Amino acid sequence: MRTTYQIIVDDKIVNCYENETLLASMRRNNVDEIINGCFGGGCGRCLIEVLEGSYKICRNMNKEYVKDEASNRLLACCITPCSDMKIAIMRNR
Repeated sequence: MRTTYQIIVDDKIVNCYENETLLASMRRNNVDEIINGCFGGGCGRCLIEVLEGSYKICRNMNKEYVKDEASNRLLACCITPCSDMKIAIMRNR
């Protein structure tokens, strides 16, 4: 059985599999507020802020958009959940 985590984003709750990126989960669950581009960590369009929960970084992120991974501002296409999470989509960059 697959482990799933609940991701709270804005006023929605989406289910995300443990090895699924947050961006893939949001696309699968029709969260239209997230902007996607390359799906590979290069364009920076899916920038989010992790407010609660833990995650694993699964690919390198463009340093132009993510200067400090400890700030919890990350690219949704580059992280997978390790717990339930609460995130904010960064609309005004």
